[in-house]
Amino acid sequence: MPTLGDKTTLTHSAMDRCADVSSTRRRQATVLIGFDSAWANKKNAPGAICSVLCDGVGFMDFRPPELIDFDGALYYIQSLQRPDMPTLVALDQPTLVPNETGMRPVARAVASLISWMGGDVQPANRGLPLFREDAPIHGFLKKLGATEDPEAARTAKRGLHLMEVFPALALASLDASFFGRGTGPRYNPARQKTFRVEHWRAVIAAAQAEAASFECSSLAAWLDEQRGTPSPKRPTRTVSTPPSACSSLSVGGLARAISPSPSAT
Repeated sequence: MPTLGDKTTLTHSAMDRCADVSSTRRRQATVLIGFDSAWANKKNAPGAICSVLCDGVGFMDFRPPELIDFDGALYYIQSLQRPDMPTLVALDQPTLVPNETGMRPVARAVASLISWMGGDVQPANRGLPLFREDAPIHGFLKKLGATEDPEAARTAKRGLHLMEVFPALALASLDASFFGRGTGPRYNPARQKTFRVEHWRAVIAAAQAEAASFECSSLAAWLDEQRGTPSPKRPTRTVSTPPSACSSLSVGGLARAISPSPSAT
């Protein structure tokens, strides 16, 4: 499935809290965190996390993506929380799974569109190990204790807030060339048969343009550095828990940073 996370890429709806940064109008200061959990919480197949601070006018303190597991993500998020502003976590993983079999209603609603673009939607249901009561995601959410109400998060002044994001749809909205029959980018280097490096660079360019439009120069500069990677590879190294608060994702790990989910093309 063509996706744009971030998991390391912050969603448009999240960054919109600080939109219009070129004007003098202030927006709500917010800590924005993008987390791609990679679902399974395997040490040799970690997720990734990154963050940026909106001070009400612009963006600062961008932390590049770092490989991480659920415990490390919990530590990371808690270390960035501030009492004077809300913290918003954009999580690329199903959190509300009411169905026992098949697909969630929301996934079914967009599955035909994703398929039309050349991707697929991985089903989430309570019959799968990743979503049973003892699944890693449930323990993480319980410990995190965040409010999961996207509408409330839009106007929150304080507190910890969580929203599930659907990167495939976000990616199609960032670059018109990604929205078409079979035109979703194939940028997951773990899938060697379908991976195309020019698609990988196109995804980076789309994310960079979005960062520039919000005047988030540090993120745009970091993305510009990644475009020069000659042979991107999906990272496989294990992750310590908790990770260093300042550890960064390797250049070759951009595939994880720009959120290939378990069904990414």
